[in-house]
Amino acid sequence: MKTNKIFKFTILILFLTAVWASADTIYLKDGSDIKGVIVEEHIDRFLINTVEGEKEIYKNDIEEVFFDQLEQNYYYLGNRLLKNGFTLQAKNSFYKAIFIKPDYNEAIGAIGRMRDDYIKTKRNWVPPAELPQVLQSCIGINIEKEDDYCYVTIVFPNSEASKARILKNDKIISVWDKSTKYMEKDEVIKSLIGPYLSPIEFKVKRIVMLPQIKKENILQKIFKKYRDIPIDVLFEGFFIGNKNVKNFGLEGADEIISINGKSTRYMPHKNVLSLINKNKNQVSLEITRKIRLKRGLDKSLQ
Repeated sequence: MKTNKIFKFTILILFLTAVWASADTIYLKDGSDIKGVIVEEHIDRFLINTVEGEKEIYKNDIEEVFFDQLEQNYYYLGNRLLKNGFTLQAKNSFYKAIFIKPDYNEAIGAIGRMRDDYIKTKRNWVPPAELPQVLQSCIGINIEKEDDYCYVTIVFPNSEASKARILKNDKIISVWDKSTKYMEKDEVIKSLIGPYLSPIEFKVKRIVMLPQIKKENILQKIFKKYRDIPIDVLFEGFFIGNKNVKNFGLEGADEIISINGKSTRYMPHKNVLSLINKNKNQVSLEITRKIRLKRGLDKSLQ
């Protein structure tokens, strides 16, 4: 049954190559559908922006999903194939998505995740009670679950995490570009650990406080490159385009996703400037940062 549904979905993707869709569409099991732009996908739900605002749709209520962009359909199909054990077909689907859009991070991350999972299948299974200890050895952190995310409680000195400038209270929001929101702590740890020197890529979220005295300096640095260019903030938040911002606790590839608690997802460029400038005290920037490192030594995984 699952194989037939996936086959039908593949045929529909091929049909969509010749048909222009004007929106992402979620078809529900009750026969209704929801059109808009899917802005987030998590382990158990989608977040879709519609003309009526953002809506959370649980995957258990969904019959099928089709995206406006063809590469997203191939990525979604790849995840479904992978979940059902069709590894080779899933890999091909991810590569088709990358062929269409070479900088498609989610599909690139999926290939990395598949390689990581393959390496892990060749190693010993880690008992649940030992997961925190293995995480400490591999990455150099302890984590706990709070609300929707796991966050870092300890960064051990001289660890891989310390070298990568991970901080206490950083929230781990994705691994290999797959969202960890709503995941249980043990599942997040399993996705992070792995054999010695194997690569891992994940994203953290943190708050950076920008002092009033430095605002003009950092604004000049951040906006110099983008002064006359409209910023697409629909999916990526507000992207920092200057590499000389480390003095402010920022890095060149960080993304500003909120300013003083206000999301930048749909915020025009001029509004970002206005929001920062009108605050006379500290400005709170919520950022995301991609972390790439090689895992440390843990004998239980060798």
